[in-house]
Amino acid sequence: MFKIQQISIALIVVTLIFSCKTVKKSTTLSDNSKYESAKESKRKHILDGTWEFIAIPGKSYDIKDVFPTELPYMTIDVSAGKAIGFAGCNRFSTKMTAGKDSIHFNAPMIMTKIACPAMSDNTFTGVLENTNRFEVKDGNLILRRDKFTMMTLKRVENKQ
Repeated sequence: MFKIQQISIALIVVTLIFSCKTVKKSTTLSDNSKYESAKESKRKHILDGTWEFIAIPGKSYDIKDVFPTELPYMTIDVSAGKAIGFAGCNRFSTKMTAGKDSIHFNAPMIMTKIACPAMSDNTFTGVLENTNRFEVKDGNLILRRDKFTMMTLKRVENKQ
């Protein structure tokens, strides 16, 4: 009879141990999924994605004269702290930071070295380097230097 009690107690202890681990694992999975959801929502910034050049205000020019082959664009990844894209002739990459309405692109930017017929790269990257604020309005990204609008871009599907 004493042996049956020992076996019964051992079975109860083993059952409790495994049931506690099971509950702990499911709690851990639940906690991890909450953590992943919070992490995922943190990664999504309004600037994340690809933006294509529309205009620089106050400039009267034929856009094809400045950007004859393709319009400049950039892909921003705020969580990675980088922006990459096409400046009108050469590709570029730069570190960047963004807050609620502030943005800063680090200079100098890393660029390919294709000879360009126009000053397209300098036009685009020069504006980025002088930008410190942004606003997203009606699907457009408005880059500003303080209150002055520097450039407007529109959100596009990933071009890369």
